[in-house]
This record gives sequence, C-alpha cells and structure tokens, in this order.
Amino acid sequence: MAEASNFHCSDSLEFRSQLELKENFWAKSFFRLKYSLSKVVFLTKYLNKLNQILFYAIADFLYYSFKQMRQSN
Repeated sequence: MAEASNFHCSDSLEFRSQLELKENFWAKSFFRLKYSLSKVVFLTKYLNKLNQILFYAIADFLYYSFKQMRQSN
C-alpha cells in the first residue's frame, strides 16, 4: 500500500513538473513574441520617421533645384 501511495505521489510530482515546464515554455514564448513585436514596432516607427525625413529632403531638393532653374532662365 505504501508503494502505491509513493508511486501516486511521484507520478503527480512528475505531472506537476511537466505542467510547469509547459507553462514555462508558453510564458517564454509569449515574452519572446512580445519582445519581437516591440522591436518590430520600434523599427517601423523609426523607418517611418526616416522615410518622412528622406521624402522631405528630396522634395526640398527638387523644389529648390527647379526654383533655381527657373530663376536662371
């Protein structure tokens, strides 16, 4: 009888440890995903700002170069 209760106890401990490992795996996966998405959001914002800066720089360059060409003609 004592063997049976020891077996049951060790079985439930093994089950608990497997459950904790699964929960730990999903928690780590969730935080990795959250971290990756935060990096993507940061890079997207950074690239949007860079895109705006480049767009306005090119627009200013074209505007002033055309303005200069008109004045020279």
